[in-house]
Amino acid sequence: GAKVQTKAEPFGDECKRHSRMTVLQRNVEIDCTGVTMGGVITGDMFVGQGGQRRSMSIELISKGLASLDRRKVEYGEAPKDVVEAQEIARASKVGLWSLEQE
Repeated sequence: GAKVQTKAEPFGDECKRHSRMTVLQRNVEIDCTGVTMGGVITGDMFVGQGGQRRSMSIELISKGLASLDRRKVEYGEAPKDVVEAQEIARASKVGLWSLEQE
């Protein structure tokens, strides 16, 4: 569900840097939930274990470094906790949301 910012997009470099620092040389758990018509595997990635386990989608979205695909939200396919993380980030105007015009 999360659309990660690419290098050419605002906050793309910051997203890449944060992801590298968080994921490289760490144990991760990938939960595959499906495959798109184009053959892209979809799912969730978690970093850490036990009480330290956290969703990369929620982490990136809550920092304003990624956003949800609007279609997933409109069709009610986005997980509630991820939608809530984006709403909080938007209200706090962090990352991508700091660029939004009123």
